[in-house]
Amino acid sequence: SEPVTTYAKMAIEALEKQVPDQPDLEGDGYWDGELVYDTGYCPRCHHEYELEYHAPKFCENCGQALKWN
Repeated sequence: SEPVTTYAKMAIEALEKQVPDQPDLEGDGYWDGELVYDTGYCPRCHHEYELEYHAPKFCENCGQALKWN
């Protein structure tokens, strides 16, 4: 039935968020000849993080597990 399908999709999405994913990184300057990546974006919802101050394990906006390298 339709409600079961809806709940199954919700459960799958919640489980997928638990798998850490690499954020998208952006740099706007150089240090010692190397690009400095100072901004990260959640790969699921594109919530922005200033890496100098904050690199959480989970996105504060959507709950996606994040893997910062």
